[in-house]
Amino acid sequence: MSSLVTSHYDKPSSHSSTQTVWRLPARRIYAPSMKILDLKINPNTPAYFSPLVGAYGCIKRIQLRINGVEADLFYANEMLPYLLCQTENELQKGLNGPIFGQAVVVYDQATKLLKYDRPLVDANLQSLNLTVYLNLLKNIGVIEEPIELIITWHTNVANYLCPVNGVAPTTVAIDPPYLSYETIHDDKFKQPASVVYNQFITDNWLVPAISADNTTVQTEVRSNAFNGKLMGRLMLSTVPQSIQTNAPAVDVSGIYNVFGPLMSFPQKNARWNIASDGIQRLTMRGVQNESTNLSIAVDAFGHSNFVSTSHYHSKQSPLLDLSGAPLNGFAAYSALELNEKIYKELQLSYSRMSDTNATFPSLASALVIGATGEVKCLWNGTKNYL
Repeated sequence: MSSLVTSHYDKPSSHSSTQTVWRLPARRIYAPSMKILDLKINPNTPAYFSPLVGAYGCIKRIQLRINGVEADLFYANEMLPYLLCQTENELQKGLNGPIFGQAVVVYDQATKLLKYDRPLVDANLQSLNLTVYLNLLKNIGVIEEPIELIITWHTNVANYLCPVNGVAPTTVAIDPPYLSYETIHDDKFKQPASVVYNQFITDNWLVPAISADNTTVQTEVRSNAFNGKLMGRLMLSTVPQSIQTNAPAVDVSGIYNVFGPLMSFPQKNARWNIASDGIQRLTMRGVQNESTNLSIAVDAFGHSNFVSTSHYHSKQSPLLDLSGAPLNGFAAYSALELNEKIYKELQLSYSRMSDTNATFPSLASALVIGATGEVKCLWNGTKNYL
């Protein structure tokens, strides 16, 4: 280790199973090095982490305060599966599995299918890289002022823990983790006077249920959550309301038991468009194709490493974990690159088609669309939306 760098492992200033706080004095901290180490989660019954988010899903909200002022905030769990799927599979096998609690995909010789290699939650201590949540840490480089880091843990454990043998955990106890970071002893490294960074803001849009079989319904939704903000990219995820409320219908109970509620669930013949300032941003031609939908997300946010066919409901899933599940798609993400200031409310046009409701109720049930916008912020001692 260089004599110009010191590694720190700090216990929390305060800790409970609902919230943990660290308060760091003024020092020259290398912000991208900040991590949560030795995170141990103890469920009341054996459980797996969700394969899509691993231990990262245990954080409901994370706030970063610099010199007593809120500088960055993460409260957009709908975005986590896509952010984490961008890790290359080789790194997932060698690193993410044991350290971050994310399950790796392995080949099952007996069935000739893929399966998730899921260790029990308490089998390893977990590590969380805070730059996944807080983009300011990536961009600011060095922080020289006092820092307060506030983590709110998920109390609804069904959001990130999945059952073993059908028995779901209901509570967890979280041991006090450590905050790891590096400080630099070189006057050449300074905290910048200002820095531009991204923050994710999520608005949930409700699409009503469809009462009749094999019927197409179009819904118009308006949102003012992004008004006055410079938006780069917008990610859309779709989740039946029964999954989001942890009360899955029978046709999605199989997929819910594997992934929990953090996913994007394919709909039948879904078509959508976004309008800002009265201008429609997509021609709706062809957007109902699931592969086109996902390719738009990849164009906007970069590559993804989801299991093949996870963006639509296949008759036979390549995942052993979903064999026999009537509905098995979990990565029906789509996105849009706007790169413009939102002066008026966003407008969503969304249509989908029901199936036989008695057989596939989740294709017609009330649907929650998670619209996660990447907005630009400026930190110069206070936080400002650009």
